[in-house]
Amino acid sequence: MHITNRRSNRSAALISLAALTTNATLPSTWGIPDATPRIVGGVDAPPGEYPFFASWAKSCGASVIHDDILLTAAHCGPISDDQVVVGAYSRGESHESYPVRSATRRVQKRIPHPDFDSVKWQNDFMLLKLFGPVPDWIPRIQLNTDPTVPADGSDVTAIGMGRLDENGNLGFPTVLQQVNVSVVPYEMCNSDSMYRGFIDDATMICAGDETGERDACFGDSGGPLLQESADGTWTQIGVVSFGVGCARPERPGVYSRVSLAHEWIQESICEHSSTPPSTCSDVRQSNLRSSESPSSTPTQAPTQAPTITPTQAPSRGLRTRDFTKAKKQARESAMARARSLPLPDYIP
Repeated sequence: MHITNRRSNRSAALISLAALTTNATLPSTWGIPDATPRIVGGVDAPPGEYPFFASWAKSCGASVIHDDILLTAAHCGPISDDQVVVGAYSRGESHESYPVRSATRRVQKRIPHPDFDSVKWQNDFMLLKLFGPVPDWIPRIQLNTDPTVPADGSDVTAIGMGRLDENGNLGFPTVLQQVNVSVVPYEMCNSDSMYRGFIDDATMICAGDETGERDACFGDSGGPLLQESADGTWTQIGVVSFGVGCARPERPGVYSRVSLAHEWIQESICEHSSTPPSTCSDVRQSNLRSSESPSSTPTQAPTQAPTITPTQAPSRGLRTRDFTKAKKQARESAMARARSLPLPDYIP
């Protein structure tokens, strides 16, 4: 069995493990509608349907979540290219057949989740701070904040420009692809016939189809997993993370759960964006109060002041700086872990 991240790995080898032997099958209740086979069962996305999609160096996907902030996967960190295309639709140059506007931006800063675990694949999130905002005509995707979403068995959609098949025989698509899959219950995805206890329900979402013909693949990492509302608007519920090969039976794709990281995402936008939203003042005040809260109930002051006083009393600003320094160190540590990922990880 091979477990791979979904980053385009033209030169990366897959780590082999003993194959799982099982005769178990997925339930027929998944009920995925038929589609013309393409990228692991996907189809060409309608032009302009996903203008918030971004392509990073044609190796990972991302999504526009703020004026100058993109959301992608932490394991995409080793990508050396700093160019992203927002509103991406075609892998090549603009063509009159695809009248979709896009814009190129450069990445100024990479901000991986401080709790990204490159062994257990938990918290596989990273933000990209851009040099300058994206154009106004690029919409920002709404992020899910409800931990109960998505429901088991619900229909979701993954988009990306990754490989059309696991072995690369079909190459890469000309335009953005979309693939419809269903959410796999945690108990099933974590069973001995699938991921054998590797899945963390709090941080991951499993999604696939009963035949194993629809999935994300290499080059789709970091792209969004979406759910459509009744009014036709999209909400991002996940980030393409990893899987066993591409589109294999009983091996659904695994996505990082966006609702888990929502608070960190909002705090990071406030801290790093050149145009932070007005709500950031509330976030900063909340963080400041948290950093200044005493760890224990203060004791009663002595009746007589001590004769020896410190040369400099610790200031409120000092505690704030220490808190900021700790967050910076955590980000640097996460980035170091992300950059040390030359090969995909595996299930023990």
